[in-house]
Amino acid sequence: MKNLLNNKNKAINHLIWYSIGSFVPLLVGFIRTPIFTRYFTPAEYGYYGLIFITYSVFSIFLYSWLTNCVWRFYNYYKKESKLEDFYSNLSILYLLFTVVFLLITIVWNAASAELITNRLTVLIFIQLLLSSPIGYIVVVYRYELKSEKYNIIQIVRAVLSFAVQYALTFGMHFRVETIPISAIIIDIVVLAIILPPFIKKGLIKLSRYSKEVIKNLFSYAIPGIVTNLMFLVLISSDRYMIAWFCTIEEVGIYNQVYNLSQVSIMALVNVFFSVINPVFMREMELNFKSTIQLTQNFANVFILLLLPLTTCFSLFAPQLAIILLGKEFQTGNDIIPWVMFSSFIYGLTLFNENRLKMSSHYKPIVAGFISSASLNIILNLIFLPYYGYKFAAVTTLISYIFLFIFFLLMDIKLNKFYISGMYKLTPLLTLTVIQVIFVLVVQTMFDLKDNLTWMVIEVAVFFILYLPLLFLFNRNEIKLLLNSVNK
Repeated sequence: MKNLLNNKNKAINHLIWYSIGSFVPLLVGFIRTPIFTRYFTPAEYGYYGLIFITYSVFSIFLYSWLTNCVWRFYNYYKKESKLEDFYSNLSILYLLFTVVFLLITIVWNAASAELITNRLTVLIFIQLLLSSPIGYIVVVYRYELKSEKYNIIQIVRAVLSFAVQYALTFGMHFRVETIPISAIIIDIVVLAIILPPFIKKGLIKLSRYSKEVIKNLFSYAIPGIVTNLMFLVLISSDRYMIAWFCTIEEVGIYNQVYNLSQVSIMALVNVFFSVINPVFMREMELNFKSTIQLTQNFANVFILLLLPLTTCFSLFAPQLAIILLGKEFQTGNDIIPWVMFSSFIYGLTLFNENRLKMSSHYKPIVAGFISSASLNIILNLIFLPYYGYKFAAVTTLISYIFLFIFFLLMDIKLNKFYISGMYKLTPLLTLTVIQVIFVLVVQTMFDLKDNLTWMVIEVAVFFILYLPLLFLFNRNEIKLLLNSVNK
């Protein structure tokens, strides 16, 4: 009984820390967006968005897949008492890829005549150079259930980078380049604090080169690189097509509205998986066949917690745009619901994707991402010229739904996954549907789309009704979640 109580307390502690660790960056994002979208132009955001996405593509081949390797192999090499070999060879690859990344940056600068492009390419390269090793280290904090350390780092990075960006922008009159500069300054400080303990423990020694470790990393990397690349194509290729069919200003509008929509729901998705992933991945690695019911329970709670929030944010997209976006960007508020539900569907996709990964079914994962990314590109090529940049958000949602269905069917076929217990969601899903109908009817009849008071009252009433029903009909699902974490 005492151990069960301790586990519940630990689970609640992790949930609180991850909630704070995601809420603070979310709050900073909400504050940052209305301030800087009223100062920087859509064109500036357009250039920044395109360059950052392009460098993210390079990073998939050079940096990002190493983080996936930490997730996949940390427990294995820890169990084998070979963490020194693992992190040392990870560092060797990081340094080699940095040289390649630097050469790409030099070539791009030599080929470009745009001053803003030259500045942003150098700064974004340095930003990724510093943020990547931080990512390799903080994954360990999450695996070791050091939620305080992990979330303090996230909070510090978000708050201080915002403070530095604000000072540079309004105190020294810098332009959009303050976005990477502020991140660089703070990440230098963070890296200087968290890296020395790894070095002191002997976890990073460049002399410990191992062909076996390198081979393991690359064998896992190839499907990871392909899926990450296709995922980036899925969520970002529309910026290039908007630049092609429309204007750089519309790229900037779309990019900022998209980021605003993502920073809200995607942040909540990250909170949820930050809490469950350590136990979820561990259970699947140790006893995969018995995790079907665990997956189902996690998915049910995910729907119960995130669907009403996604619905509320989507219903009041015009009001959110007034509060959180500069005037030039508010015209893009129509895409907010589409992007928010895309983030929600992506969260559901992660359950079956993780199960396919942990059962070593990489081919259907690669096939799913390639198919959904291709579908997104084809739909954009067909419809963007006729319907404009806003339709890109619609194609993204369609592609996410396809990806979710594909992974679900593959998990059912290959891992004998099944869906059960959905009837338990009926009362709360019914209330959510009633809310949607009520809000749409009232907003249409009384023209309340720009009324902020109406938004606050309706959301408050909905959650006053929703929360008691949640604990009345789904108390067991919540308890199972808390019992599972830190089991």
